[in-house]
Amino acid sequence: MTDLQASIDFSIELGTLTNVDLFQKGYYQVRVGLKTFSGRVPLKVTCHEPKRPESHTSVSTVRNSAILQGIAVSQTVQVMYKNEELLLNDVFKFTVQMLLDINKLEESVVKAGLKLIVELWFAEDLNEQEDTMEVACSRVFHVNFTPTMGLHTHLPVLFDYFHLCAVTLTVHASLIALHQPIYNPKNPAASWPLRGGQMSTLGSALFNAAVPTHAYSHISKGALRSANYMYKTICKLLLSAHESLQNEIKRMAKKTLHTKRPIAEPEYRDCHTLLDTMCKEAESVKLEDDFLLNATSKIAHLCAYNVVLWQDFTETVTHNNRVKMVLAKEYHQSRVKRFSEAFFTQEWSKNSCLSCYEPSVNGHNDLTSVVRGSAYFNHPQPLPLTCVEIDGNQTNTPIIFEDIYKDDTMPATIIVTSLAAEKPTNSTWDITSLDSAESALSPDSSPPVKTKSSSRNNQLIKNTMPAVLNRPTKAYSMKEEDLNKREEKEKNSACPELLGFKRLTIDLSEVEPYEIGSLSPSNERTSGLKRRKSLLMPERRRLKDKLDTASLGSDYATSDNFSLPADEPVLDFSDRSSGSSTGSAVAVKDVNMSPKSEKSYKLANGVSKKVSSPAFTRRNSRRKKKIAATNSVGLNSSAKAAPPDQQQQQTLQVTHNRIVASRSEPRISSVGQFLVQPVTDTVIDFLTNKEDLKAKLAYQGHLCSDFATLASEVPYFWRTSNSPRGGLHLVICVHGLDGNRQDLRLVKHYLEMALPNERFEFLMSGVNEEDTFLDFKSMGEKLAEEIVEYIDCYCLQPTKVSFIAHSLGNIIVRTALTMPRLLALIKPHLYTYLSLSGPHLGTTYSDSGLVNMGMWVIQKLKKSESLMQLGMKDHSDPKSTFMYKLSEEPGLEFFKHVLLVSSMQDKYVPYHSARIELCKSATKDNSSTGRSYRNMVNNLLQPLLKNPSLTFIRYDTFYTFPTNTNSVIGRAAHIAVLDSEIFIEKFFLVSACKYFR
Repeated sequence: MTDLQASIDFSIELGTLTNVDLFQKGYYQVRVGLKTFSGRVPLKVTCHEPKRPESHTSVSTVRNSAILQGIAVSQTVQVMYKNEELLLNDVFKFTVQMLLDINKLEESVVKAGLKLIVELWFAEDLNEQEDTMEVACSRVFHVNFTPTMGLHTHLPVLFDYFHLCAVTLTVHASLIALHQPIYNPKNPAASWPLRGGQMSTLGSALFNAAVPTHAYSHISKGALRSANYMYKTICKLLLSAHESLQNEIKRMAKKTLHTKRPIAEPEYRDCHTLLDTMCKEAESVKLEDDFLLNATSKIAHLCAYNVVLWQDFTETVTHNNRVKMVLAKEYHQSRVKRFSEAFFTQEWSKNSCLSCYEPSVNGHNDLTSVVRGSAYFNHPQPLPLTCVEIDGNQTNTPIIFEDIYKDDTMPATIIVTSLAAEKPTNSTWDITSLDSAESALSPDSSPPVKTKSSSRNNQLIKNTMPAVLNRPTKAYSMKEEDLNKREEKEKNSACPELLGFKRLTIDLSEVEPYEIGSLSPSNERTSGLKRRKSLLMPERRRLKDKLDTASLGSDYATSDNFSLPADEPVLDFSDRSSGSSTGSAVAVKDVNMSPKSEKSYKLANGVSKKVSSPAFTRRNSRRKKKIAATNSVGLNSSAKAAPPDQQQQQTLQVTHNRIVASRSEPRISSVGQFLVQPVTDTVIDFLTNKEDLKAKLAYQGHLCSDFATLASEVPYFWRTSNSPRGGLHLVICVHGLDGNRQDLRLVKHYLEMALPNERFEFLMSGVNEEDTFLDFKSMGEKLAEEIVEYIDCYCLQPTKVSFIAHSLGNIIVRTALTMPRLLALIKPHLYTYLSLSGPHLGTTYSDSGLVNMGMWVIQKLKKSESLMQLGMKDHSDPKSTFMYKLSEEPGLEFFKHVLLVSSMQDKYVPYHSARIELCKSATKDNSSTGRSYRNMVNNLLQPLLKNPSLTFIRYDTFYTFPTNTNSVIGRAAHIAVLDSEIFIEKFFLVSACKYFR
């Protein structure tokens, strides 16, 4: 086998070490190394440290940085204070040399599987005579490096629960050289392992490579044919790496134009033209010796070009805060976008939260099974640096369903049905009045009369029926007869509902460049969304068959819409509200309803392009679908069609979904074409798998990844200003049964990191941690007193007060809110209530006999009054129990946002109790317990409906756990909301943190 040696240079900069919440004071250092996942690939890594400027030496340094056996060791610093940030400013250069198969050069680099190992080392005391440092935590990152595109990123590396701190890394990498393997006969042990016993040379690589039959067919001599083909492959790889690095410098020069350290743009080299010239010169050579001499010289020159450009690049970007900010924002957006995959959201009428939708549970279960079995979920889009423990994969990433309940523009009528008259799976209960609910349960009651007020109300009524509102239970595609009925209805309708938009002529000359990506619905979610099968997209053919490298390279541009003052190294994001959208506005100039029409659009630099736009054609019985190329602009329908005279005045939102792997800047130039394809095969395959999954699902909502803007916009540990904006936000965290104040530690820190601009003050309640088996009234009084004393002691004047409670802590919080002294103090400032697996309706109708038996044993052994009250067994009359009386007290309706997190896998707290939702068992129970239970749901939800400014959200979470005792009894899901870092990050970054902003 013939091999070549590739030299890849890495520049790794360790920025700051931030103490998020370390348990121990002491001495800390960070160690970084590069290895390979695949031991079969011959690999050598050398490391050296450039000379450090004196201005970059930290005052808190105890030991200087060093290199130990090829591992980079940062400065050793002493951590003493909470939230302390310690500067490291260490820069290390790694050179990775690996052997590549001559016939698979680029593929060999990708399959080598480079991994970056980041370790945190710790010692309580330092001893100069011996090294007392020990490894505390380790993170392993898969390096997604492609030789044609390089790697440029900035990220925070978070360590584990017991060593909660973070170090910022800035990583740059580029292919530098391709040459024959280096062999030292005096030191065979240090040389490369030989494949087949022979040493490869550049000549053997050029003349003995396998050549496709169609390549260079005009060259008669077989050896020269092989050499020309291999020569072009090597030159193209080197020039592609040069082009990508050149474009990165140009991109950073624009970002640092008005800063203290601007980056000068290098002399532009047209790599595409240079490659053509070199190949034509090589083809004109007729002798093999002359060809080898010319090829060796040219390849050496290309390697020299890359070395010089790489040195210039590292000198200009190292310790450049502006470059770090740009890369940090890109990485953060990519990571949030990755978390938003398998995060579904749907909007409902507020009145629909009163109904019992038992099939919706099965629907989420079935949807989860389909998602978990899909290639979309099992092959997520990689980040530049991916760590399974931090970023997740198919084995540890939860699937989340978000149900948002909002007021309708027109009131919807909830139909009351009788269980005796209809099957349980089709029952819809209205609990707007106690009398109607009880009469519906009466055996002698007659079926209720359905009233009709208008055609609009009829439409709303139909939309609240179980067959429409429920998620699918079995089928994931629409039947042909359903399609025919809908088509007939659309024909007869005066205002038909669009399946999508036809070909459009769009002018983008006055807006900023857009980015490649899947197109999304408007980010401004309104309660009037009635879009049918919003996830159903036309089936994609093999997208890469449609790619035109030249046109993609010259027609697409990425967008970074944040600026930085020249004298302040801080981020400057635009201030966006939780429901805002930042997509570029595109005015519809001309609507062409012909399915064969083309869409003409103009980019920001004036270059026009005509491409086919994906159109949603009317689906016939055979369900034929069509897809256009990936370089087209698609539009998603999220509302009903406007009258013809208003269609030209509609404003649509174009999604800015960043394809990070492409790493491409605006590639429009008058010089020539480009070598690097902006969209990689990995991205194409992922998008194809995503659209295939959408075609299988009949989910009525959206994927959060289809929205242009998500909840978290600012990267961890960055602020948009020198000081947090807004008033003080007091967040009170309350633990559950037999818990302590540290239970919600991760929730607190990830919320802080997700919103670095907020002025948070956290009260981690611990007043009840010694005994959570007391009655709720006593624990509620203790919590209320603790909050009042905390505010008085620290003279706090919060403008917002929020609560985060887990499990039994939710009942304690609701009890505390009934205390007049506390309520009078914080009622005007109540903002967000986040319930994590809270038993708001008690533990009645629990379907886990094992948990019920365990709770009964604990109740008897501990003499627990709280467990007895949760089971509504503290009084013979259900309406006299504590839980029933608590449901009649005001509380939740005082908040702006009420968020309920639940999981069917949690057997400790019934699913319906955590969601404050009617369950099937309760609707069938005609006893006093069943009627009381339904009244409790009504008592809790009716005040929420009457508050038009309140946002009510339910989250349904599905985890992946190994089969063990904790998962079987349901404890794993119950505590996952506290100790699963991936769930907490995904939950806050994608959705929840905007309700604390």
